Amino acid sequence: MRARLSIDTRATRRANRRNTRLLAQNPLLEHEILHGSLQDWLTTPAAEKAKLEAIDNRSASMFAGLARLARKHARRAATLRAVVARHTTSDQLATFDVRRLAYPADSVYAVGYWFEKLKQLAPVDAHRRCANKAMHDGFRAWYDRCPCCGQPLERLPQAEQVHMEVE
Repeated sequence: MRARLSIDTRATRRANRRNTRLLAQNPLLEHEILHGSLQDWLTTPAAEKAKLEAIDNRSASMFAGLARLARKHARRAATLRAVVARHTTSDQLATFDVRRLAYPADSVYAVGYWFEKLKQLAPVDAHRRCANKAMHDGFRAWYDRCPCCGQPLERLPQAEQVHMEVE
């Protein structure tokens, strides 16, 4: 694995690359860019360092958010597994655990796996724990059943089904 360059080195290299590219793309303006009124087109290592720091901060923030989401999914998967354990025998649970190993280890897959088992074993409990329960009202316009928990949804009456009396 390559050693990570310092931010100052990266900024200097980035500024040189950008300035070289700018001059190569504008050969007729080279004198004005280097010595005239277009010098503000050039970038400095300090400006590139500020941009790189912002990029690094956004990346760190994004990865921290992904880690938080992974922990949330791991907690939800553990909770769903515990609920499934209440509805099965220890032999069935051991079988489910072995079958779970066939899926990727990511916690998102664990949540989906254990929720599917819960739907098979206790559909009412699955409906209570549906991740989309807050959106069931919105789903009614398009679906007969919730796409997540599979519970029937009452369809909302269509405009032509509503009989309004006109006076």
